[in-house]
Amino acid sequence: MESTTKPIYYRVVVITLVLFITLLTFWLLTPHKPLLAGVALGLSVSLYNFLHLARRVRLVGESIVETGAARKSLGMIQRVFMVIFSILLAVRFPEQIDGRGIILGVPACYIFSVFVYFSLPANQK
Repeated sequence: MESTTKPIYYRVVVITLVLFITLLTFWLLTPHKPLLAGVALGLSVSLYNFLHLARRVRLVGESIVETGAARKSLGMIQRVFMVIFSILLAVRFPEQIDGRGIILGVPACYIFSVFVYFSLPANQK
């Protein structure tokens, strides 16, 4: 991974893991278990999709440098299926997982990456 993307990548992963641990703590302590389980599941899918996209973008960049041609796909179908699978889990187990929480958690890593990018000093972008 290039040095310009490492600070963003690592900071987003750390922020997401801290939020995930916080959600699990609140899940243990509060009666809002389905909502918090949904947000935690959405956050997990978001982190997976973020890491998957980062890996695919790195592979496309390496492919362009080595061969001059890009790979065919960035794996969008797989990322969409992960979101659909998490929503299907919420539909199958509505008493344990709230679908609204998944909707709140899925875009989290992308939002974190925008905030992290704009918070970096100009020499690290």
